Amino acid sequence: MNNKPVRVLLVSPYSAKRVGGIGTWSKIILDYSKSCNDCDIRFLNTVQGLPKRWSMNNRIAHLLVGFLDSILIVIRLFFRMLVDRPDVVHYTSSAGSALRKDLIAIWIVKKVFHKRFVIHWHFGRIPAIFEEKGNEYRLFVKVCDRCDVSIPIDNSSYNVLRDENIKSVCIPNPIPVLLQREAESIHPTVLQNNRMEGVVLFVGHVLKGKGIFELVKACTDCERVKRLIVVGPFFDEQLKNELIAIAKKRNDSKWVEFVGEKSREEVWGYYKTCSLFCLPSYSEGFPYVVLEAMAFACPIVATKVGAIPEMLVNGCGEIVDPQQVGPLKEALDNLLGDANKAYNYGVNAHDKVLDNYTIDRVFAQYLDTWKSKKS
Repeated sequence: MNNKPVRVLLVSPYSAKRVGGIGTWSKIILDYSKSCNDCDIRFLNTVQGLPKRWSMNNRIAHLLVGFLDSILIVIRLFFRMLVDRPDVVHYTSSAGSALRKDLIAIWIVKKVFHKRFVIHWHFGRIPAIFEEKGNEYRLFVKVCDRCDVSIPIDNSSYNVLRDENIKSVCIPNPIPVLLQREAESIHPTVLQNNRMEGVVLFVGHVLKGKGIFELVKACTDCERVKRLIVVGPFFDEQLKNELIAIAKKRNDSKWVEFVGEKSREEVWGYYKTCSLFCLPSYSEGFPYVVLEAMAFACPIVATKVGAIPEMLVNGCGEIVDPQQVGPLKEALDNLLGDANKAYNYGVNAHDKVLDNYTIDRVFAQYLDTWKSKKS
């Protein structure tokens, strides 16, 4: 019997300077794999490409840098295949303009080196791609057909791929060991007693696409909201000024706190004391901040995008349509006005994280996928 660990080349972005999203997922997987005897993970960091900051405000320069960076990534992939000799490549993608690069990567791995290729889709808009049936759809299907298996992160995406007879397995994003231990050490009742009245928390990049305008407008009109705490970086000072102008319609803007980026421990402190957590994004994949809020037994209001509906199903939170101020205000008002419902949502969410989204459980699914010989 061959007990040799499966050798995996993980192709994914990671930056210590950025939090959230796929970078957080990369770190969780890499950290956990160090204690796993069933696999040997080598890492190709796709962030380590050409500098992009100088080209952000010039579309042509941005496209050129993106094109050159894609070439650099596939060249690096070729040489890492030579050096690392993996059994399987686990390759993360956000589709879009990267799909052509993905096709080249698949050709290198499967045609040149004859190894298995697993593609991991870290976004939740696959149903929209298939509905639009545009050029992205055609490239997406071609990529899926040429790799060995696709991993979507939400059931809606998985159902679309299954209906199209695309080889796929749905695997959710996990929480890291440290957060799991923190969740296991807390009791929702104790947290409930420490929660401040009328405090709404938002954590993430402060962008229009995160629904921040709808959130500030909804909170401005909701009397039960005493404070709105916004944790995360701004990339546009004009956007911040516009949000403050909206907040001033309610006496002054001091009830809104833009606290900027915070350490992990500070962010966890906010989860422990807020009345509820709100993420009204226009689009999401499997948001880590929702997993964090669930781990700390936060009552949650979020939008019906990506994996969020399945994360909060069965009494773990309130779901509203994106870009709608009225329903968002109503959901905030109802949850802030119903302490029993809020508490039950928090308990259910806390239990669900520990039952379904621990790294032990999720990593075992990755191992099964890597070791599978089916294609």
